[in-house]
Amino acid sequence: MNHSLIAIMLCAGLLCPKYSLAAGNAAPNGPVTGKAAAKPTPQFAINIPAFKDGEAVPVQFTCDGANRPPEILISGTPKGARTLALLLHDTDAPAGDWTHWLVYNLPPSTTKLALPLPGNAEQGVNDYGKTEYYGPCPPPRTHNYYFEVYALSSALKFKHPPHRADLLYAIEGKTLAKAQ
Repeated sequence: MNHSLIAIMLCAGLLCPKYSLAAGNAAPNGPVTGKAAAKPTPQFAINIPAFKDGEAVPVQFTCDGANRPPEILISGTPKGARTLALLLHDTDAPAGDWTHWLVYNLPPSTTKLALPLPGNAEQGVNDYGKTEYYGPCPPPRTHNYYFEVYALSSALKFKHPPHRADLLYAIEGKTLAKAQ
């Protein structure tokens, strides 16, 4: 199943409680939910068991919780893929499209992405200036979060941990498929 995640943060500042879901485990500024987006390559897919499209992202995956990434299941990696890369970003951040997590050189056999990272996987620099996951933590308004996994034809080499622009430039012409 293709699993597009657009996590939406909804809240009107003081007009809603810090955790606005009945279960009490939503993000602090409102629920983070997923919705379907553009259709990526049909056979290559990701799934996040901790939440589904339209459901709230549990607080443990946000900056107000444990700030750890959710487990990401990867299926249908195309033959010929030599490595995988992951990008998590927020398209509605006040400073523009905001990168929360970059991972590259994941083994193509990866079917479950969780910490610690498998194989020789490395992390790039997020927009917080860190080489690690940093979960949703937006100011109160709608935010869209995308989890994207790229199947690549060759491993990536960088002299220093890459920023998002470096990663996207490096994968040009090497992307066999994209799942989101």
